[in-house]
Amino acid sequence: MNYKLVILDLDGTVWDYAKTSSDLPEPIRVEGNTVTAGDGTTLRLRDGLRDFLAGCAEKKVFVSLASWNNPALPTKILKALGLIDYFVHPKVEPHPYKEVMIKGILDEFKKDGIGVSPEETVFVDDREVMIERVKQYFPSITALLFGVDVKSYAELNRVICG
Repeated sequence: MNYKLVILDLDGTVWDYAKTSSDLPEPIRVEGNTVTAGDGTTLRLRDGLRDFLAGCAEKKVFVSLASWNNPALPTKILKALGLIDYFVHPKVEPHPYKEVMIKGILDEFKKDGIGVSPEETVFVDDREVMIERVKQYFPSITALLFGVDVKSYAELNRVICG
């Protein structure tokens, strides 16, 4: 399959932390791929993520986000890590309806004059309930459970690039 778009979840998928918007107190410090919160809690990017994002950019595969979070802190973390510019039409919203976020992302691409269908889209999340919900709404999307269907970003790269 020739994929045009990869949509990633944040918590548990892009990084190893469970709920950034509700659990990480300011101030936030960034060192390499690690973020340290005001209480000493750490969040780490998943291994291979930076290479995966750079590879997608090189191959002209769009990457976006669908994340159930209040957007302020996750957005701040992505900016501090130097990753925000990799994501096109990201949706970080305070509700669990990833299918609504994905529809919004696809609609924004359409408004831009870029045709991206669900068949050309891969959605990656670490929660099975989110995968099932998205598959119900978009039966033709490729929805992958991170840690089960793909265990790493190197493996996800092989799925995307064939």
